[in-house]
Amino acid sequence: MDYVGIPYKENSVNPDEGLDCYGIVRYVLNTERGLALPEKPPIAARWHRYVKLFKPPLPYPIKHDILMFAEIIPGIVNHIGIMISATDFVHSGSKFGGVVCEPINKYRYLITGLGRPHDH
Repeated sequence: MDYVGIPYKENSVNPDEGLDCYGIVRYVLNTERGLALPEKPPIAARWHRYVKLFKPPLPYPIKHDILMFAEIIPGIVNHIGIMISATDFVHSGSKFGGVVCEPINKYRYLITGLGRPHDH
């Protein structure tokens, strides 16, 4: 779990500088799966090029699924994270100071969408 503790840096996809929530998702998928997401988050209509998108009812998350959260307005994605095991995910935010690993059950009620890399 080399990701935990990487500092937070808004709009960064470089782990040496810090990562935001998109940056950690991009970094994990590139490092562990060889999947190259663009440097900037794709607009919603283009996510399907990289992942199969699910809206509720959602399948149970598995490793490398991208979790999409609606923390402020129900149904509007404002944060993402990525599963790194059957029970835990990593995400990054200024309120955490960087990348943290947490159990999925703690945030399940906020998940509004899920993206699964195509080769699953």
